[in-house]
Amino acid sequence: MKRSSVLEKSPATSAGSTLEKLKQGVKHFQENTFEASRDLFESLAAGQKPHTLMITCADSRIRPNVITGSQAGDLFTLRNIANIVPPFADSGPADETAAVVEYAVEALRVEHIVIMGHTDCGGVKALLQPEKLSTLPTVSNWLSHAAGVADKCHCGCNSARRLEQAIRGNVLLQLQHLAAYPVVAAAVAEGRLQIHGWVYEIATGKVTYFQESAGEWRDLTE
Repeated sequence: MKRSSVLEKSPATSAGSTLEKLKQGVKHFQENTFEASRDLFESLAAGQKPHTLMITCADSRIRPNVITGSQAGDLFTLRNIANIVPPFADSGPADETAAVVEYAVEALRVEHIVIMGHTDCGGVKALLQPEKLSTLPTVSNWLSHAAGVADKCHCGCNSARRLEQAIRGNVLLQLQHLAAYPVVAAAVAEGRLQIHGWVYEIATGKVTYFQESAGEWRDLTE
């Protein structure tokens, strides 16, 4: 049998190549990005004062600083599957979300909190097809904080439209959870904090926001 001239990479070789790519990325950052903004990074070494807490999905396609044109130090960021904010009643003394929100609002005194969902969200897809979570019990338990979203998606429309409604519905549900956090409610009442719900469209770059007074989603840039 003639041996193929194309050698298949072993898992170890592939992992090594990936690590090398990351190393080269660090080198490029140090030699280019860092040097171009050295003054900014040196100033950040003394502390941070972000203006916004961004709560978004852990999805690798979502880049909050790039999407918003923000620099290092602008966004305090919390990322998890499906941009979830568990109800305050469910948070314990070691709850990560509650700790991040409290620190952002009280210690950093951020002016805004944005919950940003996105199209093609795997977590929201799983809410609509829970059978896919049979081998992911921890993920399933986490998504229980958004379980009510699937119950409200009975529009009789196609699957793409149903997913879109669920993604938006999840952002609104998490906003409700966030607004009930005592530290958030107090800051909003004092007039020093605003909370927002956004959805980022991966394929187009468009970002929509929920206009509460009108009860509808609108283009953020219009």
